[in-house]
Amino acid sequence: MRLSFKKSIVLIILAAILIQVGSQFIYIHKIAENSAQRLLSYTNTTVKQIENNLDSAFKSIAYTTTYFSINSGVQQFLAEEEQLEKYRMLTFVNDTCQAAVAMNSQIQTALLFNKEGKCEYSYSSSEMKFQEELQKVERECYKEAVNNRFIFYKGDDGREALLCITPIYSNKAAIFTESQRIGTVMLVIRPNAIMKVLEETGNAEEVEFYLLDPRGRIIAANSGAEVLEREQPGYTYLEREIWGGQGFRIVGKINNHQVVREYDLFRSQMLLSCAVMVGMLLLIGWLFNQTIAHPIDRLIEEVAELGTNRRKKQITGKYHFQLTPLVDKMNEMLKNNAQMSQRIFDTQQRLYETELVKTESEIYALRSQINPHFLYNTLQCMGGIALMNDQPLVAEMASNMAEIFRYSIKEGDKVTVRRKRIS
Repeated sequence: MRLSFKKSIVLIILAAILIQVGSQFIYIHKIAENSAQRLLSYTNTTVKQIENNLDSAFKSIAYTTTYFSINSGVQQFLAEEEQLEKYRMLTFVNDTCQAAVAMNSQIQTALLFNKEGKCEYSYSSSEMKFQEELQKVERECYKEAVNNRFIFYKGDDGREALLCITPIYSNKAAIFTESQRIGTVMLVIRPNAIMKVLEETGNAEEVEFYLLDPRGRIIAANSGAEVLEREQPGYTYLEREIWGGQGFRIVGKINNHQVVREYDLFRSQMLLSCAVMVGMLLLIGWLFNQTIAHPIDRLIEEVAELGTNRRKKQITGKYHFQLTPLVDKMNEMLKNNAQMSQRIFDTQQRLYETELVKTESEIYALRSQINPHFLYNTLQCMGGIALMNDQPLVAEMASNMAEIFRYSIKEGDKVTVRRKRIS
């Protein structure tokens, strides 16, 4: 089946649009896959990094409490009952705390409790009320002798702190038992120190990190949020436990759009370019239809009309500049054909007129021949009638006239003098 020129162009445009849209769809699908892989990789890498950083921070704090718990000077200070001797040891304990705090900037203060739960030493000049609250916390944790136990403390006045508590046993004891316990060391961690660890690990616009205590309370968040909103659309959540077994968890709330915004931008650009290309193809198709295909169809109709309408001699429609030279050439050709047809008609007309004159001449010649015969016969009859009526003179005149007409109808236009004499 042969398609018209216009339908062929439409099919070509549609095929080009389908190819463009199909290729863009494949590219966008690949981009979506890469985006998902990028998001998954970014999520695992970032959460693993923050997990390692927090583990490192917790370990650093735990090492400091362990340092206090095994320090012989600290043990002697807590075991000493003589107040004067305890006062002499206070300088050493203070230097020890100062050195520990200097090595670990996350520590805000250090407190030493004796086995009765009384605060024997506080590195910083914290107010008495805060020390009393921390003393209550130590009493609650005293029965559970867990090394490097972390507790998130939140007071009635809104004060928050991360505590690390470790029991202190005498180095002289072979086995650590409750009877050998001489006190407790408690480190108070700066809340902004943990916040700093979170902020240094990830950008809050891309990923929000929340450090939760065993009760689900927020210890620190790099976004500064006080509430963790879960199951929000457009976010990926990843939760892991840190500092094994104590119930502290790190929750990563990844903003999918921010993480893959480069891919989204690239995808948007591809969609825009696809839309532009499709629009351009449709515009080209429309322009081609208006300037070429449709005028060609009209030109074909007008040319067909030339064959049926004898009054139509030229192509009179208005066409765009693309077809104007073709129409001019066709009109020129039609004009030449019309002139040639006219010349042929004139020539045939002249030939016909010539043949007609020739035929008329022949008829006239035949007619000229017929008339003398008729007169000759008539004169012969008249001569015979005159003889029958005894009119010899009339008969002779008729006979002579008959001879003259008979002679005139002989063949040939010329007669020799000799023949004339004989006759």
